Amino acid sequence: RQMINIGELEKTLGCPVISLSATNKAQVAEFKEKLHKAIVQGVALKDRSLNYGDKMEAAIEHISSLFNDQTVSHRALAIRALEKDTMVLNSLSDLDRSKVLEAIATLDLDIDLHVANTKYTHLHEQCKKVRRSEGKLSRSVTEKLDQFILNKWVGIPFFFVVMYLMFMFSINIGSAFIDFFDIGVGALLVDGGHHLLDGHLPVWLVTVIADGIGGGIQTVATFIPVIACLYLFLAVLESSGYMARAAFVLDKVMQKIGLPGKAFVPLVLGFGCNVPSIMATRTLDQERERKLAASMAPFMSCGA
Repeated sequence: RQMINIGELEKTLGCPVISLSATNKAQVAEFKEKLHKAIVQGVALKDRSLNYGDKMEAAIEHISSLFNDQTVSHRALAIRALEKDTMVLNSLSDLDRSKVLEAIATLDLDIDLHVANTKYTHLHEQCKKVRRSEGKLSRSVTEKLDQFILNKWVGIPFFFVVMYLMFMFSINIGSAFIDFFDIGVGALLVDGGHHLLDGHLPVWLVTVIADGIGGGIQTVATFIPVIACLYLFLAVLESSGYMARAAFVLDKVMQKIGLPGKAFVPLVLGFGCNVPSIMATRTLDQERERKLAASMAPFMSCGA
């Protein structure tokens, strides 16, 4: 069982901390009283600026002056600008915006990931100070898996195993339904088209509609089960949280070509087929990343 040292947490955060149960009326009344007192008298908060490393701190200091006319914390706005926050960037002039983009390019970091890592590391350290355990504390299954998946030696080989399983699932399970789609769509559009149109239209027009259009749709339909299985597997990976962990493991490698770690999945899919590879780029967060990954996909050795 884990306990929180409220007094130590107050010192760490520099503001009042109240422990309560919403079902306990006495504790709720005490909370309301302290909240009213804090609103009336105000609370002096500690400056809790985090250190993001020499390179990023220099960039923050460099562009903080661009927000001198703002009432909000200049440092906070500078960090948001470096994270390419649209609202913050749109509030700047074209010249100032170009300075921010230049600072971002100079950093050569995945700033979103760097900021998140710094914050979580700081929070983890603070939690260790105010948290104490009573009795034996066992690690959760997620923590045990993270230690294995995020290991610098095991993480990348494990990722390739997952990719192999994804291909196996998509090809073996999806292929089982290809004949169903092929025969079904062929019977409906190609053979059915001939039966419906023969005798009513010229032979060349029947051929164009039934064999041309219908045959084209029949060919495309055979991709549906494989792509559906592929997206089902990707959805499971995304929901389980593994995609975020895989992106973290591969981020340094992918940064060298200007892409985030999670862009590796669409590119790997290109070895099987470029069609699902380009479709999978839609899972990327930024438009620039989607366009770049989609442009690179045709250069992969497509097995089809």
